[in-house]
Amino acid sequence: MWAERRPKSSSDSSSTSPPDRPPLSAPKMVIGLCVLTLGLLLTLDNLRLVDTSWLLHYWPVGLIAVGLAALSSASGRGDRSC
Repeated sequence: MWAERRPKSSSDSSSTSPPDRPPLSAPKMVIGLCVLTLGLLLTLDNLRLVDTSWLLHYWPVGLIAVGLAALSSASGRGDRSC
């Protein structure tokens, strides 16, 4: 009625090796950190713990940082498409 469970042998490589994941690239890291920082600052502003009115004046700096990260990773790969 019940199928017998066979103990996993040492030759079974699927259970011993972790799945392959591509490394996180620099532009994705910069974008993630910018979004995280923005969300944290806006939450603290909403709780009236921090005044983020200065953020409206300097938000283009985040776009510049993302662009520079994209250019640096593209030049490192030799990609001339941008």
